[in-house]
Amino acid sequence: MSASTPLALIPLGSLTFHSGLQYQVGSVPSGKRIIWEIADIVWEGERLRGRKKGAVAADWIVVGQDQTLTLDIRFLLETHDGALVFVFGPGRVDASGGAPGPGYFTPMFETGYPRYAWLNRVQAVGRARAEPGKFIYDVYELR
Repeated sequence: MSASTPLALIPLGSLTFHSGLQYQVGSVPSGKRIIWEIADIVWEGERLRGRKKGAVAADWIVVGQDQTLTLDIRFLLETHDGALVFVFGPGRVDASGGAPGPGYFTPMFETGYPRYAWLNRVQAVGRARAEPGKFIYDVYELR
């Protein structure tokens, strides 16, 4: 693949975050810190399907002075066939217009399960839409 090859977006699935509790930490050196627990997570796709595993799943958000939200999302996914995949990555949301605009999340993956080892080499990107009580990301593998 040469540098002039266009970027391809390969569907990786739909990622649904169900809202949990929010904790307002307050003003910190980098902005306003909010920790948003994610109550449940469902990943649905042809190559990857699963749900949140364990109690720890959250977005460690910093709201900048310009109302840019910097996301830091981390969770453990258990696939439909029992493999564990750590999913983590940054994201951005522009809330400068009052209401938050679309959110973007750029997940990466870590797993020791051979049938999902391909995920260790994937960089993905997702764009969210909000629905009552949840955020749904359409996620694509970047190639």
